[in-house]
Amino acid sequence: MSSICCTIRFHLCCCWPSSDQAQFEERIVHLTASAGFSLSWVENPEWIAFCEDFLPAAKVPSRKVVTNCLLPTTLDAMCTSVHREAAGQSVTAQCDGWSGENHHHYIAFMVTINGKTAAKLFERMIEVINILENEWDVRARKLLGHRFPYLIMPDCYAHHMSY
Repeated sequence: MSSICCTIRFHLCCCWPSSDQAQFEERIVHLTASAGFSLSWVENPEWIAFCEDFLPAAKVPSRKVVTNCLLPTTLDAMCTSVHREAAGQSVTAQCDGWSGENHHHYIAFMVTINGKTAAKLFERMIEVINILENEWDVRARKLLGHRFPYLIMPDCYAHHMSY
């Protein structure tokens, strides 16, 4: 191993400030949520070995620490940030609920500050349709509609049901 590698490795082992550890833990929470990982991934032997090899000074948090400490702390910080940004603004709140194939029930909420207008919605709709047709080459709905013109082609059956 070259002396530069040894120096870097020594630096990583011995010089890991608490601010880096805090950022590492925050990134673990964000990665867990954004990738849809189960909380057990932080105790996966391959992940621990990876950290030992490449981030030897980092303390890998346990699932219990992620669940009981890091996740609530990160969520509180995010809520505080959202409240600060939204204070004094006109906001739009939306929610949608659904059940997964595993029969878990989800309700998602979204709060936006920028006003929704018909013109903005129309711009987004055109943007998505262009992406679907041009980049994804999605044509099944269109082909099915041409083949069976008597069919109604709703985008999401659940949103067109009357109870």
